[in-house]
Amino acid sequence: MSNDELEKKMEFIVEHLAALTARQEKTEDLLGRLATASLDRMTDLDNKVSALVDAQIKTEGNMSALAEAQLRTDERLNVFITVIERYISSESNGESHGSD
Repeated sequence: MSNDELEKKMEFIVEHLAALTARQEKTEDLLGRLATASLDRMTDLDNKVSALVDAQIKTEGNMSALAEAQLRTDERLNVFITVIERYISSESNGESHGSD
């Protein structure tokens, strides 16, 4: 192999090595951007899931409060119905309940 041929082969190798290095740098840059974007999305998703959990906890608390209020309303309505039933029953038995 002559000096000229060896020099051409070395030049070929150096050019390819430079091209591979440039591709490697582009690939590393792309991977870095993908990693950053993925991390940003995961952080955003984590924040949204946390907000959703907080909202669900609040909703469960509100539902419990509404259920308790409904029980109190039912109890008061039952008392009212009982009073009205007694009133109607006593009226039908001829009892008077007020000024006539």
